[in-house]
Amino acid sequence: MNSINDYTHFALDIKDENIIFTDYQEELRGGRRAKVYYGTLETPIKQCPTCHSAALVRNGSARVSIRYLAVDASRPVYLDLRKQRLRCQRCHATVMATTPLVERHCHISNAVKQKVRIELTRQLAMTEIAADTGASPNTVARELTAMPMPQTHLQQAGLPHNLAFDEFRGVGSHLHFICLNNDNHQIFQILAQRTRHTVTEYFSQFSPAERAQVHSVTIDLNYHYQEIIRQLFPNALIILDGFHLCQMATRAFNQLRAQTAKQFATNSREYRCLKFGWKQYLKASEQLSSRRYYDVHLHEWISPLEKVH
Repeated sequence: MNSINDYTHFALDIKDENIIFTDYQEELRGGRRAKVYYGTLETPIKQCPTCHSAALVRNGSARVSIRYLAVDASRPVYLDLRKQRLRCQRCHATVMATTPLVERHCHISNAVKQKVRIELTRQLAMTEIAADTGASPNTVARELTAMPMPQTHLQQAGLPHNLAFDEFRGVGSHLHFICLNNDNHQIFQILAQRTRHTVTEYFSQFSPAERAQVHSVTIDLNYHYQEIIRQLFPNALIILDGFHLCQMATRAFNQLRAQTAKQFATNSREYRCLKFGWKQYLKASEQLSSRRYYDVHLHEWISPLEKVH
């Protein structure tokens, strides 16, 4: 390792021998100190890809700046390359040098995109991933959209006797359909879409005898799921998830509490009890303490149990 070219190839882990580095500098790019590696990108092509003639001559070059992977995101790395261009003297076609480091017509290296995809598997915001990888949030969003969607596969073991339907937000912020085996809480199937047509088409692949053996299907308050179950599983009992029922009851109770509080004056004792003690009304009676404390809203010593009563 006795040249800047060998050192740069080793430091950046670049295997493309067609890139020859000639210089290295630190410059201001985008308001930040950046490491810029200068070099040329030559093409190993000896024959014209159009007419297969060997009459290729140099025809200038094109300068490109490629965003490369950096150890420290605050110090971005750029590859400033001059891409060699050849021209065929026979058919006048031109050939531009290419490198596997970056896709055609793109200025972000594949190494940066690969790191973005790895970071997308973690529970991080797009802005955090962009800051860690040195890419823009738009680049992170494009890579998320380009990631493969979940594939559907017909289960060969048959339908479980008890199913559970729901949806979740996955790749590209799209809602996907998920089906669970309600006996062991294991994932039975994931579909790329949650539309009625997609779900119906998938479960229609099972025979009517298999679908008739389904005893129950647990769902949320999605009305379309109820229609699908009645159509495909004639013997299944529709069970509403207890979480959503409790959520509806809590929401209705809070609305009633707010409406009742508005009937009193804002400086009244009743209004202050209903306004500031709402968490205590949602607790079970055995969880309410009888120990008194000084309530700054009521300006008196009172226990949570007394306040609820």
